[in-house]
Amino acid sequence: MGLRSWVVWPLAVVALASGCVVGGHGWDSEAIDRGVFTASGFAHKDYKLRVSPGSNSGEILGPNWILDNYYRRDGELKPRDGEDYLSHYSLDLNGDGTFESTVTEYRFLLRYKHAEHDGVIWLRALPLSPDERRKELKSLMRTYVDGVAGAGYEAVSFGGPPQVVERRYAAEIVAASPARVGGHEAYAATVDVANVDQLKLSPTRRKTRVGLVLIRTTFWLRVSGEVNYPVLLVTGYSNQPDDYPRAIAEYQSFLGRIDFGQGGSFEGAALSPSSPDPGAATPPSP
Repeated sequence: MGLRSWVVWPLAVVALASGCVVGGHGWDSEAIDRGVFTASGFAHKDYKLRVSPGSNSGEILGPNWILDNYYRRDGELKPRDGEDYLSHYSLDLNGDGTFESTVTEYRFLLRYKHAEHDGVIWLRALPLSPDERRKELKSLMRTYVDGVAGAGYEAVSFGGPPQVVERRYAAEIVAASPARVGGHEAYAATVDVANVDQLKLSPTRRKTRVGLVLIRTTFWLRVSGEVNYPVLLVTGYSNQPDDYPRAIAEYQSFLGRIDFGQGGSFEGAALSPSSPDPGAATPPSP
């Protein structure tokens, strides 16, 4: 999307729950690559998180999927660090509305694009403000979808200062349901996204269909020695509406291989290919 994403983090002391904590950031830090690729798939260097390969070749997705957020240099995979691949989290340390500092993270743990159609599959680790730690995933999904208007469906963050928006989007949840990923609580939604200017020309036109899944974790991001932030996993699959069914099964397979140490699995009716067309489904009530 080419847009930066932001989040407000009020100063708070958070009691650590069981889980992993990533440290060593400091203020105004540079992004740190936390991914590693092996024959066992993709693993996070700090979190107990793995995505198993989808075939004996060791590839996460099939041969028609191109790993987009890494590139190969000198025989090694390096993370892309252009602005489309970074998120800048602005910190309000004392809740006074002034953003005293910024932490930069790579936006994606994984991002794949399809070689033959416009399909994209991605996985993000998105920090929450401490007071959002116990919010229902259904509520967080609505907040995320509302944020699509300002940041695009891949770059949304929770809270933060106003953004300069190049394009405006309209997003509508057309199907949603509780889900589980790797044994963790999750929430799935199918979302139709359109450019507002396009809608003015053609009110029925939908630019993109997106399958989104929010996954609650026990991970924490340590920004300083005193402040830690809960981490929400966000994963999505986007495509042109007509082509969306072509890769939904591959996306479900991807979700079913996200492993927090208990084995991979996925359950979620909102993304089921056997369910009615999400475009005809009744949206969830506010």
